[in-house]
Order: sequence, then C-alpha cells, then structure tokens
Amino acid sequence: MQRRTTPSVLAFEEETDVASRAALFPGDMSMVVRVIHRASDLIRVGLVAAALAGPAAHVVAQPPNPPTATPGRMTEAEFLQTLGQLESPTAATRLAAADAIGTRGGRFRHGASDKLRSLLRTDPDVGVRAMAGRAIGRLGLREAVPDLVAALADSEAQVRIVSAAALWRLPDPSAVDALVIGLRDTDASVREWCALAVGVTGDRRAAAPLSVALTDTAPAVRLEAVRSLARIGDPVAMDPLTRLVQDDHEATETRLEGVNALAAVQSPDKANALVRLLEVSDGEVRLHVIRALGQVGDVLVIPPLRRAQTRPGGNRLASEIRAAIALIEARAAAPTPAPTPQTLTPSNAPRGPSDSSPG
Repeated sequence: MQRRTTPSVLAFEEETDVASRAALFPGDMSMVVRVIHRASDLIRVGLVAAALAGPAAHVVAQPPNPPTATPGRMTEAEFLQTLGQLESPTAATRLAAADAIGTRGGRFRHGASDKLRSLLRTDPDVGVRAMAGRAIGRLGLREAVPDLVAALADSEAQVRIVSAAALWRLPDPSAVDALVIGLRDTDASVREWCALAVGVTGDRRAAAPLSVALTDTAPAVRLEAVRSLARIGDPVAMDPLTRLVQDDHEATETRLEGVNALAAVQSPDKANALVRLLEVSDGEVRLHVIRALGQVGDVLVIPPLRRAQTRPGGNRLASEIRAAIALIEARAAAPTPAPTPQTLTPSNAPRGPSDSSPG
C-alpha cells in the first residue's frame, strides 16, 4: 500500500542514520518506514517541528557570535563553546546550543550528556526541555533513559512527545511502565509516540495495554498500537485484533496492519483467527487475509480457502487463493529438519511460572 511521503517525514528520517537503524532493527527496516510515516502528523506546532524535524529559523534563535566552522561535525573548540552556551541565561541560546550539539556534536556526545540531562529535567523553558530530549535521542545517550522516562510525566505535551520519540530510539524495558501510562495521555500525539516506543521494546507487558489502545478515539494511535502488537506477537491481542479487522468503519490501512499483526502472533491459533476473517466484506482486506494464510497457514486452512473462491472477487481473488494454497502445499511437502540434540543448562532449562519474566 502506498504510504504518504512529505518533507517533514523525510526530515525526520534523515535524523536517524542507516547504521543505527540497522542495529536497532536488524533485518526489519519496515519499522523505520512505519515510524516516519506518522511523523508529519505530529509536527503540528513550530516547537515540535524544531524538536522532531530539525532546526527551524522561526523557532531556534542563533547563538551570539556563532562559531565559524563549516556545517558538519563539530570541532572540539566549537563543541566547548557550544557546551558553555547550554548554561546561558537566555532560553533561546540554550535551545540553539542543545540543537547544535544534538545535530553535529556526536563525537562529543558523552561530554554533553550531564548538561543535556539536567536541561531535560529542570530547565524552566519548555522549548529547551524539548530540544534537550531531542538531542539525547539523536545522540543515543542510553544513560539518559531514566531522565526520558521521568520526562514522560512533564507538564507540557511537547516534552512528552520528544521523550517518547527518544525512547523509541533507545528501547529499554525500564521504560515500559511509563510508556504504558502514556497510552492514556490526554494528548493523542503523546499516546501515538508511546505506542510506537513501547512496541520496539518487544516487551509482552505492553500487549494488553496496546490491545486496549485499539479502541482509542484517535485513528493514528490505533494504527501504531496495531503495528506495535505485530512486533510483540503476544496471543492476548488476537481477539482485539480480530475485532478491529472486522470493523468496516476502521481505516483500510489499519485493518491491513491488523491482518499483519495477527499473522505475527506467536500461537498456532492465529490461523483459525485468519480463517474467520475470510468472511469480511472489504475485498482488499480479504485479499490480504488470503496472502497471510498463504504465509502462515497449514494444510487445514486449504478447504476454507477453496470455499472462499465462491465469493465475489473475480480472477484476482482466484489467483490469490491459488498462490496461497501453492505456498502452503510447498511448505507441507518440504522435509522437516531433524531436531538438534540439546543439553539442558541453567540458561535454557524450562522455567516455571514463578521464575519466568515477561517479554
């Protein structure tokens, strides 16, 4: 399905370099596309534009006597000068300095860590707090995760948005509880970013709260909750996801993502859930269900697939069903690899409920 691409989205994508994205999502660049797809909807005021999409001249004031180094990585002298500007009595100067370090000061990121964390926690200016959070996320300052978690309770939505976005870059199980609370924030953009950030943790503690978020009043929150549930794959989400896909009032894109999330559930029952969705009235959603069954179904889903050929859909429907059945039959005919002998050790021995950890 074609996704929207706007200058704001492209600017946000440019903030995350390819190497860091590959390290965060090995073999799964789709998450990056999903995140930047929603960025333009979040940039709704000038301050958030500065915090999430790069410097904006009408928001970020230039520091007095700016260094003369060419744009690019900071020199050490330039960094030290800009670091000092983080303590300026003028909020605009502190904001611009935090932006400059976050944008160009990667070589010296740990040298700026303490001051950026302090600005995020205690600066009286909302713009400075938001820019400090943005810089922390861009610089990958994992030691600042506790500060970002605390900032999710900031009185200003701009700071909460930026903090959740930074935690998306720095997924950490210690942030899960605060991000789950953020799913109930009064600001829809905060809820959306919390849904995104908690999904990349892969923590199953978030599955039930994300399932509740499937009924959020904001369509963007529902969409990102679905995508995060796909990353987590917990069976607790199967029934809520099924209801969402069956809802003819839901956006088609969200319903298609719901099918993807069901296919990603770590349970053999997902095939039965997908079979039930062959009855949906929307042709595009039904075709997506058929493709999903081709990817994850077994031979037991072949009869209902053949029965689905009697529904309206013409040659395209019949072609998709034939392709899905061919994939299933090919998997069934493939030889099953012999199990590898394994010696139980404390690290791989079965654990009972009392000592198993969520996620």
